[in-house]
Amino acid sequence: MYASTVTPGFSKAILKFLPSLGITLPDTLRRQVAACPAGERLPLSLQDQLWQAIADLAGCDGAGLRIGRQLQIDQFDMLGFLLLSSVNLAGAVDNLLRFSDLVGEGGRFARFHSREGWHLVYRPYFEAARAPRLEAIFASVMQGAAVVASGPVIPKRVAFEHPPQAPLALYREVFGDTQICFNRTGNYMVFSDEDWLCSRRDIQPELQAQLIRLAQQQMRRLAPASFLEQISHLLTQQPSLTRAQTAALCNLSERHLNRKLADFGVSFRALSEQIKKQQALQMLNQKGSTQANLALHFGYADDSAFAKAFKRWTGMGIRDYRASVFDNE
Repeated sequence: MYASTVTPGFSKAILKFLPSLGITLPDTLRRQVAACPAGERLPLSLQDQLWQAIADLAGCDGAGLRIGRQLQIDQFDMLGFLLLSSVNLAGAVDNLLRFSDLVGEGGRFARFHSREGWHLVYRPYFEAARAPRLEAIFASVMQGAAVVASGPVIPKRVAFEHPPQAPLALYREVFGDTQICFNRTGNYMVFSDEDWLCSRRDIQPELQAQLIRLAQQQMRRLAPASFLEQISHLLTQQPSLTRAQTAALCNLSERHLNRKLADFGVSFRALSEQIKKQQALQMLNQKGSTQANLALHFGYADDSAFAKAFKRWTGMGIRDYRASVFDNE
């Protein structure tokens, strides 16, 4: 579990391509992203704001695809160099799974094998600009795959959870002549065994080992300093987690989880609800958010259960809160 931050190289690379899409960010937001010093990282909340602004201001279809296919592998900082030093897709995905927190876009990769081939799955934990953000991630994966394979790689299938965001022709430009599916239950790409294991590059093992050691050092610096920070990060990424689920993920009993949190003077329920409240207030200001999808995101049984919780947190109903925000703008 790692801190909710993003490598600035990734965010600053996105800034470079926005003028070509006719997107002019608010000055304050642009300056906040651009001013991040070398060696520091951007808060994930600022990355959320960046992507939400892109989604709101984009004057063209498929903004995420257009941004993702422009990103270069070396703009992912240390993770990019690790991918560049991989001999094939299998090795590159090994590094992606181990070190994707170095980029920190707010989700997790996973992989599994079936008779169809190797599935690379992405599970997003973010809600802001979800569809274009997912498409940018997958388009950038295609860019990286082409570098690792020393040539174009066409997946056997690409699937997204959302409806099409652009004409099919644009998806073909990014992913090639393959099966592209929408409105599925997950986001994934399937690669053939041949493409997955094909080695076309001569990489020095010593270089790979050195880069892995450097990446491990960076990961240790990202690790939360305390148990409370670890649980806070976990709940920030997956706010719908119950006490039992959180304890299981930490290999603890619920009673032990409660005791460890009590050492910091906080209960699981109070921490969980504090994080849900913070996220809800932010997400209610985002275009397209509804009471129904917020209830689902936070793990409530139905809309009314979420509405009751929101009123308990803020002292007002969701409609009244949104009206008050609008009146203050």
